[in-house]
Amino acid sequence: MATSTNQSASIFAQLTRPFREFFFKEEVPYGLAIVRIFLPLILFGDMLRRWPHVRELYSADGATAPLWINFGFANPFPEFPGWLAVAIFTAMLFFLLAASLGWLTRLSLAFSTLLLFYFANLDAIGTISKYTAIATHILLLLSLSDCGAVWSVDARRLGRLEPRTSAVWPQRLIQLFIGIVYLAAGMTKIHTPHFFSGEQMMYWMLTHLNNGHPLGAYMAMHPWTLSASAYITSLWELTFVFLVWSLWGRRVMLTLGVTFHLMTTLALGLYLFPMMYFAAYWAFLKEDDYRWFCERVRSSNLLNHWRAELSGTLASFTNLIRGAGGRLTPVAYAAVLPLVALGASAAEYQLDPYNERSPDGPLPLVELSQNEAQRMLARPQPIRVEDKFFTFTIGSFKIGNYLAYQRTEYALGETMFAQILLQPQHEDIYVELVLEDANGAIVASTDTLAPREMLRWTPPIGLSPALVKPGEYGLVLRLAGKPVARRSFTVTAD
Repeated sequence: MATSTNQSASIFAQLTRPFREFFFKEEVPYGLAIVRIFLPLILFGDMLRRWPHVRELYSADGATAPLWINFGFANPFPEFPGWLAVAIFTAMLFFLLAASLGWLTRLSLAFSTLLLFYFANLDAIGTISKYTAIATHILLLLSLSDCGAVWSVDARRLGRLEPRTSAVWPQRLIQLFIGIVYLAAGMTKIHTPHFFSGEQMMYWMLTHLNNGHPLGAYMAMHPWTLSASAYITSLWELTFVFLVWSLWGRRVMLTLGVTFHLMTTLALGLYLFPMMYFAAYWAFLKEDDYRWFCERVRSSNLLNHWRAELSGTLASFTNLIRGAGGRLTPVAYAAVLPLVALGASAAEYQLDPYNERSPDGPLPLVELSQNEAQRMLARPQPIRVEDKFFTFTIGSFKIGNYLAYQRTEYALGETMFAQILLQPQHEDIYVELVLEDANGAIVASTDTLAPREMLRWTPPIGLSPALVKPGEYGLVLRLAGKPVARRSFTVTAD
């Protein structure tokens, strides 16, 4: 009986060994320490710009917009008076900075998570977003980890000479969380046809809704790049969580991830969301990766050249950190926190951003002018026919159903493609292309009825010798019978 039990236990141990090694392997949390340093700093920068508006956005003195009322539920969170909301919000900023420094790391991360969740839910219009939702989850998992064991005030304060190892399960949960978020995003995109056609992204890139961006308008004018990028992005998101665990899979997936998020900055003007993911990607750093990097740095001739010059400076800086770590005790933490929170509340009271305590009283509401009021209340003007198309281009090469190569010179007998991109939310509209010679005489025409859901039409135009001769021609776009655009081109004998 004992032999059978031992055999069963041995089989169970062998079956669960990969699971135990995956979640409970002991490593120094270098990767999580980097996430802990940078992610709270990014959130600190985002929340700091909201500090002057705390009374307005997050307090009973202003106009909060809790997430819960959208679903017909009462707000479960209390709304504090303005001065107290400012103090609590400032305390959240303090906790984020303390978490980045690794000062009482677990406590700072736990309070950062709770307060970020609280304030985000009080302002569903502006504060809550994809990056605050994702960051809250990562902060929660960091608070369960031992990310303060290295590169932190806590490690210096406790005098640890060697970095302490811990189980990697919090790091694995962050990695799985990132991969599952990508998987869900990819599954959503599969059910969004306009994403793969590029039309969804094209009109977003034309705006500066988020921030300025250098590549958005260029890519919108070449929508085939958007369609190709959409397929690559979807494939990457769907496979990330399955391929990122191997060495080359991790290199490829993270490289594609950095490229993807960098392109959202260059083409869409997103800043905080990419920075948050750049910080979170460090959760995929292993202890072996860090030690490999350190060995390469130590053997670098460049470092050896500068080592003598930097050794004195590094020693002084290390002594400074050690001295500061000795003074940043829990007692100092408990003393600084109320001073910072109440001091910020007093400063906000003195600044009086809403002019509540001035001799003239609170700022009055400004009355709209009569012309402005009439403009806002007037009936919407009908959209002009020429405003119902976005682009009209001609070329000779397509990728998918998108024109990829634009030309103005064609050989006799060649096939030319015309591409018309219509603005969304147009009515069912009659679209016509008329081929004219240099004298304005009609050579040929083609037409279609574009229903309201149709945004793209790419008909071929045959330049056969039976229709055209070498010379100058023009292709005229007509919408609802009205000429709205013309593209000129040349036909050559060769």
